[in-house]
Amino acid sequence: MAHILIVESNTPELVAESRSQGRLSDADNYASVLRQINAALRITSVAPYAGEALPPLKNVSGVVFTGSGVAWCVDDPRAEALEGTMRAVFAARLPAYGSCNGLQMAAHVLGGTCGAAPAGREDGVALGLTLSPAAEAHPMMQGRDAVFAAVCVHLDEVQTLPAGAVVLAGNGHSKVQAMVYEQDGVCFWGSQYHPEYSARYVGEILRDIGVNLDLASNMMRAEQEEAMDLALGLSQTELGHDMRTLELQNWLVMVAARVAA
Repeated sequence: MAHILIVESNTPELVAESRSQGRLSDADNYASVLRQINAALRITSVAPYAGEALPPLKNVSGVVFTGSGVAWCVDDPRAEALEGTMRAVFAARLPAYGSCNGLQMAAHVLGGTCGAAPAGREDGVALGLTLSPAAEAHPMMQGRDAVFAAVCVHLDEVQTLPAGAVVLAGNGHSKVQAMVYEQDGVCFWGSQYHPEYSARYVGEILRDIGVNLDLASNMMRAEQEEAMDLALGLSQTELGHDMRTLELQNWLVMVAARVAA
């Protein structure tokens, strides 16, 4: 049985705020989605911003880094606790997946750079996500159409790739929408978009932070109203659990294969 460690990338204040508004924390939401993919997973979590130390990693099969609502970029000194956690995971040679802030942190740790996207926020739906030639042979993107859409919410982005990183998808807003780094003992897969988020969850985030309130309302209705999801640029298939979580399914298959090896 695979043991997945989820790294909560939000501060205790942000976690408490989410729960006070009736929304799952990022770590709890991630755990719920992973259990829907594989109910047999053993899942634990750690919160670096709360001062929690990493548990022993010898029995961990893989690590997931959540997105984050913090006000700072990944290279800010305030991100030191989270950065140290990721460095420890990479040093332990554990396969990792990072969503949004998790992708950016990996790029930073591995030698790339991140910053606010020149195009501004990308909220609700990342449109026109286009697979790179490298994606055709990479297991992370197996099952994805050549061009697709996915739910997202972000301001920062990866701006300079680490040497050796491979881009698997990008769009007109952010060139690095999916990236892998597989060398020197590091096995990292990540996406700027959120395979762990439902449209409703993104709508709740936008509502709770007071950004794009009309879009927030539309996102919260999309899964029940087909006309709405089409207006947003998503299909019912892309909104459905099986397609929405595809990258995570593929990652868990890879993790399971490493456990069995």
